[in-house]
Amino acid sequence: MNRTALIRRPSLAWRACLVLAVAGLSAPAGAAEIYGGVSLLGVTLGAATAVNERLALRGEFSGGLKASRNGREEGVTYQGDLRLGRVGAYADWFPFSGRFRLTGGVNANQIKATLNSQGGEATINDKPVNLDGRYFNVELKYPTATPYLGIGWGHHHRPEGGLGFWADIGVSVGKFKFKVDTDIVGVDDITQEDVDAEVRKVRDALNKLPVLPYVALGLNWQF
Repeated sequence: MNRTALIRRPSLAWRACLVLAVAGLSAPAGAAEIYGGVSLLGVTLGAATAVNERLALRGEFSGGLKASRNGREEGVTYQGDLRLGRVGAYADWFPFSGRFRLTGGVNANQIKATLNSQGGEATINDKPVNLDGRYFNVELKYPTATPYLGIGWGHHHRPEGGLGFWADIGVSVGKFKFKVDTDIVGVDDITQEDVDAEVRKVRDALNKLPVLPYVALGLNWQF
């Protein structure tokens, strides 16, 4: 993910939030809402409008979390980078006309991790190889569009309006894509088949994680 994408994504989120906020201006008191908080992805900002006592619609940006780390794992020195962010559109259903809700929607994701080797001794398909002066770079990327399912508390219609609390627990349904870029084929008897076998091992492990968890909480203001 480049820095330009990180700058543009909040503007897309604010557009979605603005549409919902404008739609809520004609709603009864307590039906339009803006909110903020924190999540596993970073900062969360959004806007919502209550259609009625059982249904609300929301637009949300959650992200901004970045992490970089240099380390050493199993003999390999590496540089790692993590970038997290998404824009979502959701429908909240309140089955008991209270604060508890069921949530469904769709996310547009920018979630990616990279690991770039900086040297050391690696094992590729059970074969040792020296990575000094070579590279073995890995990229993990979450699908651009994924469905979201969850439960939560808050964003319900409050005739009195004012300050409130909200929380979300849910999952995005999708599998990480895995890509390797390397120049070690032909080094220390490493073949393309060895690289492909190593890629399959990691891909099979990732496929055991068909969902990405999400937890968030914060405060909202209805007017």
